[in-house]
Amino acid sequence: MNLIEAKNISHAYRGQQVLSKVSFNLKEGSWTALIGPNGSGKTTLIKLLLGLLPLQSGKLNFWQKEYFKELGYLEQKITPPKLMPMTAFEVVKMGLLSTKKSPKIFNKEDIKTALKMMRTTNCFQYRNKLFTELSGGQQQRVLLARTLVNNPKLIILDEPTTALDSTSRESFFELLLKLNKEQKTTILLITHDIAEIGKYATDFMVLDKELIFSGSKEDFCSSEAVANYFGSYTQHIMDHLHSEESCPFPAHEHHHKDKEAK
Repeated sequence: MNLIEAKNISHAYRGQQVLSKVSFNLKEGSWTALIGPNGSGKTTLIKLLLGLLPLQSGKLNFWQKEYFKELGYLEQKITPPKLMPMTAFEVVKMGLLSTKKSPKIFNKEDIKTALKMMRTTNCFQYRNKLFTELSGGQQQRVLLARTLVNNPKLIILDEPTTALDSTSRESFFELLLKLNKEQKTTILLITHDIAEIGKYATDFMVLDKELIFSGSKEDFCSSEAVANYFGSYTQHIMDHLHSEESCPFPAHEHHHKDKEAK
């Protein structure tokens, strides 16, 4: 089943085109890595999916009318205001507010749900600590718990590990992998690091205002469009995704202007 079907999505800011006729399907249970250089339209596309920008042209079809109740979003690391101190547990509970009608009061079931999610995301042990006093990796686990506390079908993450060290990034991705495999949570993740995300993602989208590629990791490996886009840098990318045996790639040279793989 497709959770999202996009057809001919275009968008412009002040007359400058940032997306041009982008079409793709996001499959249920997939982990899709959305990659492309700075200014390629990745964040704009995400904002359109989230309803943060009006759709100018094209069509977006979602799996159900109450789409946003089934969606979790984790943006790039944010700096919380120091004048509003909250514990890690209070931050996670905030993720339940969208499901509540006025007055927005938490009940015993909400507390149980929030604590359960903190255990799932391995941040239960610092539930009573102030969020501002946690390390970067600990904060991201808390924010992930907040994102997942409503048990969304789809989570969208915009470069969530940019402020983390390599050990914290790997731990964060392993947690996402567990959710993807065990709970069938669909993941759409913006990233600049193709090599790092390659061992986790099942699908890839390459965006540079136009959609260069959308499909499985295996098809990504053998795509002529990908080879033409990345040029001589292609083989370096493939070496990080698969062994030579499992990912044969056209050996001939591609005369294409190299673009930074971001």
